[in-house]
Amino acid sequence: MVEMQNTQIIQKGETMKNKMEKDISKLAYSLEEAAQMLGVSKGHLRNENIRGKLQLLKSGRRTLITATEIQRYIAELAETESQTA
Repeated sequence: MVEMQNTQIIQKGETMKNKMEKDISKLAYSLEEAAQMLGVSKGHLRNENIRGKLQLLKSGRRTLITATEIQRYIAELAETESQTA
């Protein structure tokens, strides 16, 4: 029974990975989705926005981040990292 539960967990993980790969074509992501993709918290993304390092959009109650903004932010982090190394 334990093996079955572990197998189901792995399958759920694979499903999430597949979903993320399919969603790569989205134009904008929720703050939660973006945080999951980047491996950070929603609070961290909000703080980066306050610092002026990340642009967030509001659509009604939803906070969104565009795919291009995510790519720009990652590139900026990589550049900053290479300059400090």
